[in-house]
Amino acid sequence: MTEQAGDFEQFMRARERAAVAYVNGDPEPVDELATNTEPASFFGPDGGTLAGPAAVRAAYRSGTQMFTLAVRVASRCSTRGPVATLPTGVASDPLRS
Repeated sequence: MTEQAGDFEQFMRARERAAVAYVNGDPEPVDELATNTEPASFFGPDGGTLAGPAAVRAAYRSGTQMFTLAVRVASRCSTRGPVATLPTGVASDPLRS
């Protein structure tokens, strides 16, 4: 394996760890991967765009709140009974089906 390929694989492992942390409410690993220099841009899930390292990093930090809210909602919903996750990622309550 070339050094460049090894660096890429190492980056992808770091990116995967950052993504897992991010959806669990921890923005730090994503923040560490983000750039501090221009150019920096972010195309958000709402269709909006941001430019500049500070704005992009702020969006990453605030974005984790969506995931922590979703986890709280999902955990409240799952207290009603078993929840099965379908391959599409849609939750279904088998007791209500």
